[in-house]
Amino acid sequence: VLNEKVTVEGTIYDNPQVSPDRTELLVSPSRILRNGQYLPASGRLLLNIRESCLFHYGDVIRFTSRLRFPHNFGNPGGFDYERYLRFKGILVRGFVNDATGIVVLRSETGNPLRTRLERFRDRIRKSIQETAPDTEGKIIQAMILGDQKEIPKETMDKFSRTGTIHIIAISGFNIGIVAVFSIFVLRLFLKSSEYLLLRWNIVTITTFFAILVVILYTFIAGSGISVVRASIMVVLFMVAVLINRERDLYNTLALAAFLILIVAPSSLFDISFQLSFA
Repeated sequence: VLNEKVTVEGTIYDNPQVSPDRTELLVSPSRILRNGQYLPASGRLLLNIRESCLFHYGDVIRFTSRLRFPHNFGNPGGFDYERYLRFKGILVRGFVNDATGIVVLRSETGNPLRTRLERFRDRIRKSIQETAPDTEGKIIQAMILGDQKEIPKETMDKFSRTGTIHIIAISGFNIGIVAVFSIFVLRLFLKSSEYLLLRWNIVTITTFFAILVVILYTFIAGSGISVVRASIMVVLFMVAVLINRERDLYNTLALAAFLILIVAPSSLFDISFQLSFA
């Protein structure tokens, strides 16, 4: 099947990655049409479209492409793209020139909860685009939804040269701001009522509320591995506060690392994971 044109039918199982000149779709194939005969298929593949186009999680699509193994560029010490895709379970890649080569057979076939969440993310994205259609809106979209690929390359280069690119990457900094802001707002509300202050433990209530907000924001931000990693660390710290174990810093960090590696074992080789815990 590799290196020959085949027709593939499959489901988009994750958020499409859209940039100004390219779209990446993560597809779980169900069958392949080869020599007039349908063959069952399984696994995952990465489909690259050489233009910006709109597809959604849960879309069942059909396309024709040559499937190839991913390969590195062979630069010494360079990014190991093959290993990166293998860790994500992706073994082959396909390419199409534009969206006209893709047919959407069905929509919203994924997990119902995930589908509703993606609709909510789309509404947030549309609201940002209508309010701030220029580069500023793309930056806000990256900081809230985790979609960095729509930011123009020249703008990303400026962030890189000034050493501030971490600002637009959702990480522990962003998750921490969400948690602190949630605690601050709820404490203001509780302090407005003497009855609530006397009846409830303000630290317990605000911390528990912040945990819920952080979990919700993790899903809104796309549940990428960097977001999940930061959320696990922040949530575990707040749980330690709830059970009066906040001074057990090393145990809390070790538990966070353990849970992250259960969720994504490949994080052990991720420089951001190593720097976070170092």
